[in-house]
Amino acid sequence: MPDGGHFGFYTNWYGSDVDGLTGNPPPAWETYHIAELIPFIDSHYPTVAERSGRAIAGLSMGGFGAMSYAAKHPELFVAAGSFSGAVDIEYGYPIASEVLTLSSVVTGGPPSRCIWGDPNRQRALWRAADPTYLAGNLQGVSLYLASGDGRPGPLDIGNSLATYQAEGVEGFVWRMNRAMDAALNADGIPHTDEFYGSGTHTWPLLAA
Repeated sequence: MPDGGHFGFYTNWYGSDVDGLTGNPPPAWETYHIAELIPFIDSHYPTVAERSGRAIAGLSMGGFGAMSYAAKHPELFVAAGSFSGAVDIEYGYPIASEVLTLSSVVTGGPPSRCIWGDPNRQRALWRAADPTYLAGNLQGVSLYLASGDGRPGPLDIGNSLATYQAEGVEGFVWRMNRAMDAALNADGIPHTDEFYGSGTHTWPLLAA
């Protein structure tokens, strides 16, 4: 479950953040994880240094990263798991892509144009990272998807702006996961999904 930074999105970025916080060159998370971190782990620890011994998983943005890496590098991973992951970054294109582009208002992260470029002019870059668009690559990978639907559940406490934001985020994530589930079904790719109903995008649910 590799860390992806504050808002790294497991991607070699298209450009630097407009506020200058990321500096130059732009972040290269995929290169770091795939070309540097995995070889380092396999050379320093007693791992099974082959596909049959390597799985990847993540929460939220990390769920996107797990599924994106598995779809882009299926020769590296025998299993991938996503827990409330943003697994369809093109969901509702072009409107929803613009919502994700502006998500920095909620997350405190950079606009997505810094990560994949403009969702219209650089759509090929978005698709090249989108697990749902790449679902056909996941044949033979053991897959697990889990998500709530955004309604408050038994582990959600109180009413606040943060709670309402967590409801909205998980509701959007749930729709992304249902879209990926449909894409996997359309391609005849076996997978396990757990759409457990009520639950928001909060740590008690993500870590449950």
